[in-house]
Amino acid sequence: MQGEGIFAGGHGGVVDAGLGAVDEITDKMSICMANGCVSFWIVDPKRKRVSVTEGDVTKHYGVVASISCLLPAEEVRVGEIFGC
Repeated sequence: MQGEGIFAGGHGGVVDAGLGAVDEITDKMSICMANGCVSFWIVDPKRKRVSVTEGDVTKHYGVVASISCLLPAEEVRVGEIFGC
């Protein structure tokens, strides 16, 4: 699944750039997770926050945090996503 603001990652990961309404994003996440996605990221440039859902758990990360999750298998610094 790929559309405006949606970046389908390999190996079951999806990143949403937060361009849609909450309802739209929640629907996209539900569809992706039901079809084998193991890690769904919502990147919010306005708030400089990344929300990562894996299974039934969503964690929120600010610009100074590092994300360690299933996909990618390496640690990601949130600041690097936003060019900080």
